[in-house]
Amino acid sequence: MSAPKQAMNTFADSIRGCMFGMFVGDSLAMPVHWYYNIRQLQYDFGEITTYQAPKYPFPGSIMNLSNTGGGGRGSDKGSIVGDVINHGKKKFWKKGGQYHYHHGLKPGENTLDAQVTKVLIESIIKNKSWNKMSFLNDYVKFMTTAGSHNDVYASSAHRMFFANWIKKKPLDQCPDNDNHNIDAIDTLTIIPPLVASMMQTAKSNEEIKSVTWLLVNSMRKPSNSVKLYVDNYVDLLYDIMAYKSQSRGSVNDGDDEEKNNVNVNNDDKVDESEIFGGMILNAANKLGIKKYVISQARLKNDPMVACYMDSSYPAMLVYAYKYYFDFNTAILASVNGGGENVARTTALGALFGAFYGYDKGIDKKFKRGLLMKDGVNKDIDEYIKLFGDNENEKNGNNDNEQQSSNL
Repeated sequence: MSAPKQAMNTFADSIRGCMFGMFVGDSLAMPVHWYYNIRQLQYDFGEITTYQAPKYPFPGSIMNLSNTGGGGRGSDKGSIVGDVINHGKKKFWKKGGQYHYHHGLKPGENTLDAQVTKVLIESIIKNKSWNKMSFLNDYVKFMTTAGSHNDVYASSAHRMFFANWIKKKPLDQCPDNDNHNIDAIDTLTIIPPLVASMMQTAKSNEEIKSVTWLLVNSMRKPSNSVKLYVDNYVDLLYDIMAYKSQSRGSVNDGDDEEKNNVNVNNDDKVDESEIFGGMILNAANKLGIKKYVISQARLKNDPMVACYMDSSYPAMLVYAYKYYFDFNTAILASVNGGGENVARTTALGALFGAFYGYDKGIDKKFKRGLLMKDGVNKDIDEYIKLFGDNENEKNGNNDNEQQSSNL
């Protein structure tokens, strides 16, 4: 009989795993983003097991149908892409082109959304909390500075924000919604750093959910239905990090047997991966999809879904539960599952990294191969100094009061 699997990482290691895991998931999935034909994915790459670059040509690309002047599909005559953001990249969006969404990125390089998350992390470090206007100014500066990143693609949320910004609208009036592309799983990619920054100071997960929704709405204008999934993701990440910090009690609002799985002491007889599996099912139960997640996880084939939150979030929970026992197995399964796999794998990377940690959870080749590893780890070092120690509360560094005052 094998020994129970342990994940006895410290809270600091949980923060590092959470935040580094996001960037790993993003970069691994980058070259196969929006592959909806598994045969094509396997023909182009076999199976993704390490960082790779996108292929050219990519006949399945719909970037050549996208609106370069705003959100969704449309004309390639607008110049939000090319002149305002993603400078010099408009040529890859031209009608008839067969360029992958992340054409030109190198193995181990991160997408624009991950780069924006790094901007958020550094803004939180600078202000010792999330400051809405400070972050938005940093975001605008990054996006409108030529050469700040190498990615070709910018999502509808970015394009619509800057279509309003170029009209000189106030920053808090720039987020927008096209009633189709904004209610998507890429909403989640900026959430983990905020949750990590508030774990030691927020009065409850409800406070974190409230601030998270404000953060999300500072960059896009999602439908109210998206809040259900955002709250669920925050709750799940909160439960993981609270369990790791041992400073918060246990899972909130659970009403089934999975809640009890989390209320255990760390001892040698506990298989911690089973605790993680229980947390995932508890999250699914809150959405009323527990039976769905269990049944889908038993299937041989993994789900392939588009970006829309009402289908992509349940699919993410299926991946999480099916592969709850290991960071690397789960991340690679999501990558090779195709569809909208970049945001999904980013979100999974944060969850699995938070639970299994950086030191023992993430494969060494993924640590070494990430091009931004030095900068990301430097940022995480600062994050841990600010937010990874219970001494913050003892010293009266009550940053959640600043969070509220800065909104």
